[in-house]
Amino acid sequence: MEKNEEIKKTVQEILSQIINLPAEQINFNKPLADIPNIDSICMLQFLVALEREFNVIIGYTDMDQIFYNIKSIADYIINNIKHDQA
Repeated sequence: MEKNEEIKKTVQEILSQIINLPAEQINFNKPLADIPNIDSICMLQFLVALEREFNVIIGYTDMDQIFYNIKSIADYIINNIKHDQA
């Protein structure tokens, strides 16, 4: 599996674990606000889990831009992950 696809799958799986919804039911392009079981606490848990998993810091100003859907989050991580991790 290509590294970028791995990252997208991992992002999807992290969210799946937090909101107790099978990963297959989380559409990459669906707005996060439209995914069942998501609330503000889940979003904070998701943010922390992403930062830990990928060793990235998601800045406050970036959150509004990337926390739209799984695709935008994965793209952000792909573009900001340290190259020695990729």
